Amino acid sequence: MRFQRLDLNLLVALDVLMQEKSVSLAADRLCLSQSATSSALGRLRDYFGDELLVMKGRSMVLTARAEELIEPVRAVLDQIRTTIAIAPPFDPATSDRQVRIMASDYSTQVLLAGALAALEQRAPGMRFEIQPMGDSPIDVLERGQIDLLLTIDIAISADHPSQVLFEDDYVVVGDAANPAMQGR
Repeated sequence: MRFQRLDLNLLVALDVLMQEKSVSLAADRLCLSQSATSSALGRLRDYFGDELLVMKGRSMVLTARAEELIEPVRAVLDQIRTTIAIAPPFDPATSDRQVRIMASDYSTQVLLAGALAALEQRAPGMRFEIQPMGDSPIDVLERGQIDLLLTIDIAISADHPSQVLFEDDYVVVGDAANPAMQGR
């Protein structure tokens, strides 16, 4: 759909390109090829008469015009989402959604194993993908590559809602005759 010569589908691409500051990362999020995403960037550059993203060293940075567009583009897309794309009420019994969760092996054993067993009964069509903890879990969450992050409290971001799910203590068990056990 076009609005005053602008293909409105390009606004979604522009939003993701401005967030990722990378054609290849944006392509992954948009489920497009790198060349299709590069072509979209070219059409956006033509429309706005600005480069929008430029190479600086080994990475891409936003131009001043792109910086000005961040909030208006996001506001327009949010308005569309809330006005038109209202999701139907969630019913776990009939849902076929996939939920991607990043969690440590420990959290998976302690917390998720039981929860997933209960969800299997209440949400038989849902699929849960458990991903191991990576080096930058907050980045993975912000890119939309996971839906839920289970991590320790010092590794959360203030930019995302969080809730304490459980607390645990570390305990060392050892032989009292072991010299290593004599100190604090």
